[in-house]
Amino acid sequence: MTRQFRHHGRATARRLARSARPATVRHAARDWLTELHLVAAGTGITTATPTLLPAVPPGVRLVPVEGVAEEVRRVGLVRMPGPLGTPAQALARALRQQAADLAD
Repeated sequence: MTRQFRHHGRATARRLARSARPATVRHAARDWLTELHLVAAGTGITTATPTLLPAVPPGVRLVPVEGVAEEVRRVGLVRMPGPLGTPAQALARALRQQAADLAD
């Protein structure tokens, strides 16, 4: 099983640990960089894969989380309408193949 890591700023983690009530979601993001910077600003907590280590901003640390279900992430390919050019077709094929390989 792949290990998950939880990113959090120290102050945010302390507040959540002291809180007797569940946290309220005030910000949501769909990209890793935004999530990491929300954590760095002390306004968030998130899960992430170890591959994000190089992108972790100062003040954010990774904490291993064991014994939880593996996280599933989606990848989307966005393009302009119309016929798909040869380079875009190659990229779409490569992404589909990589996804299939990861699913095995």
